[in-house]
Amino acid sequence: MSTLVVQRDRVVTERNDIRVDVTAIQKCSPLLSFSRHLLIARVFVLFSLMSFTGGLSSLKAVELGVVFADKVRPLLATYCLECHSTKVQKAGFDIEQFSSLDEVRTGLESWQEIVEMLDNKEMPPKGKLQPTIEERRLLTDWIDEFLREEADRHAGDPGPVAVRRLNNAEYRYTVRDLTGVDLQPTREFPADGAAGEGFLNATDSLAISPGLMNKYLDASKMIAAHAVFLPDSFRFSESAFQEDWVNEVLDEILKLYARHLTELGEIPLERYLLATMTHFEELVAENISLAQVAERENLSAKYLVSLWQLLTDDGASVVVQEIQTDWKAC
Repeated sequence: MSTLVVQRDRVVTERNDIRVDVTAIQKCSPLLSFSRHLLIARVFVLFSLMSFTGGLSSLKAVELGVVFADKVRPLLATYCLECHSTKVQKAGFDIEQFSSLDEVRTGLESWQEIVEMLDNKEMPPKGKLQPTIEERRLLTDWIDEFLREEADRHAGDPGPVAVRRLNNAEYRYTVRDLTGVDLQPTREFPADGAAGEGFLNATDSLAISPGLMNKYLDASKMIAAHAVFLPDSFRFSESAFQEDWVNEVLDEILKLYARHLTELGEIPLERYLLATMTHFEELVAENISLAQVAERENLSAKYLVSLWQLLTDDGASVVVQEIQTDWKAC
């Protein structure tokens, strides 16, 4: 930033590490005494301009603008406007529209193509009036310097970042991760188009048309139809029918019991009794827990604990005492 400081009888203008003592300049020559205020104004305007447009960089931009107006634009008018004016626009190029440096900045891609064609001597085409070597060099040097200046001016700026929708694959997998079920909500969606880069996640190609919005609404209704409400939460099912939801729960229950029951749905007491006898000494010495025995023998820990408590209960009924006696005898 530029700062104008008035110190009693001294006037100083400052910008970062640059300091100009205006009063000292004035005292250097009697010829400046009559224009003190004019000098202060000029210095102030200069430093304000440097602050507003980026200091020395702004001076470079001003220089580029002057060269463009005085030399570059006349050359373009001489050698290019016959084919690339606003009226003709061969190959879609309208060079006439660039009447100032600000307008040149709006067509950076065009200028990149222009300098490439000038370097390759593709333009002007054969049979047309050709610039001299010095004129061609002036054009290419100016464009290169202008593009370099623009790159420096926008260093670190990624440009506008547009918000895009998820492509079909991203949307499908997001729904799958959220619901735990692959419902394939995009099976009725139109295929994603690849942009010029060849990628399916390019922002420019991921627009939402009215027709696609209706597809999203239909997909949302389909997903909601698979929601199964539980007493304290909800889950999602592969089916949208309540009968299937009931059968899914029954299958889970049967699978749970099938691990510890016979085909007739009975508890295999022989396996549990055998496990207690096989690991009796370890259990009594507390070298192993009932849970570890159940895991090792593929038994239900809950049932094994209940059976062990029954077999080792000193206050058991007469019937149970008979069973305990036979068990200990084994």
